[in-house]
Amino acid sequence: METIPIRKLLRALAVTTAFFGLAAWAQSYPTKPVRIIVPFPPGGVLDSLARALGQRLQTSMGQPVFVENIAGASGNIGMAKCAKSPPDGYTICITTNDTVSFNPFLFKNMPLDPAEDLVPVQRLVWINGVLFTSVSSGFKSLVDALTTDRQKPGSVNWGSFGMGSTSHLYLSWLNDNKKTSFVHIPYKGSAPLIQGALAGEVQLGFLASGILMPHITAGKIFPLAVVGDKRLEALPNIPTLPESGIDFFIPTWFGSFAPKGTPGPIVERLNAEIAKALNDRDLQQDFLDKQGFRVATTTPGEFSSFLKEDRRSAAQLVKIANVSMD
Repeated sequence: METIPIRKLLRALAVTTAFFGLAAWAQSYPTKPVRIIVPFPPGGVLDSLARALGQRLQTSMGQPVFVENIAGASGNIGMAKCAKSPPDGYTICITTNDTVSFNPFLFKNMPLDPAEDLVPVQRLVWINGVLFTSVSSGFKSLVDALTTDRQKPGSVNWGSFGMGSTSHLYLSWLNDNKKTSFVHIPYKGSAPLIQGALAGEVQLGFLASGILMPHITAGKIFPLAVVGDKRLEALPNIPTLPESGIDFFIPTWFGSFAPKGTPGPIVERLNAEIAKALNDRDLQQDFLDKQGFRVATTTPGEFSSFLKEDRRSAAQLVKIANVSMD
């Protein structure tokens, strides 16, 4: 029988001890408040989701969970703050695919590398988006907007929720591929964009259906098309973009991340707690369904694999749209 060298045995014991030490730490975690960084202003759908999740995580994990909005630079400031926080599980961030998939190809001088400086924790939700118009525009369909643009180039304003956002990229793609001349009007988040539409400053834009529904129901905003390949149950008579003659759209998702170096057992614990919260029937009925969110939970490994493909698609779209933020 072969004898195991004492050095190898000690190394194996050290690894085993470290593993069980981390596992025990994960079981006792958290022992103090947890911070969720949202890299955009308060009042938007991402902020609402973070706060709804925070309330449930606080109950299930037994410690205060608070949201901190750190906006600026198309989400880069908040994400850099998250990446540079101690990797101990007490700071995580919730963000959009804009910041982690698109921004690295839009900005030459990034304050972080999302692929290297962040650990994927949990993909949260898919967003059911709606292309909408201000009632004052008089548009009743996407065809009306396209016709007006052809007749009076530069007369239709397109509001986005920020420079370099998916909404901005989609506009650039439309102007380049469909030969439209929509004028880009950027806002600092979804809430200011809605106010701009209500004031008649912009005639077109797209946002999550949930944040638009109160204004649609009140007759202040009119939906033109669903940004996806399926009609929405809440808007059964509104066609999809493909049905409206636009065969391309950008899927939008929200996800959670932690600083690089956050221990695996802590990431797994957060992943499980967030999945449990998102799959809670009450949260789905009371919040997610109303916001137009579809739960999209994964394991950390599945989320990591998804991100690689998502970033490849983002790089291609940024190249096609020919947009640079520097």
